[in-house]
Amino acid sequence: MDVYDWLKLGATGPQTLIFSAGVWWSLRHHNLICLNNETWSLSRLSFNIRAMVETFRNYFSPASNEG
Repeated sequence: MDVYDWLKLGATGPQTLIFSAGVWWSLRHHNLICLNNETWSLSRLSFNIRAMVETFRNYFSPASNEG
């Protein structure tokens, strides 16, 4: 599997939210290391990923569209 297939599978598979949040926070952490010489613990990264997934689930749940 090449990178294109991996990204396509991750973005369209059953774990889309976790995959997308993981990619986002991994890239953000990489930028912090490179640009600010700052690093986060694995537990902080994991918390940020899970919090983003929960936010996505709450925002995009069918109940959130009721008014």
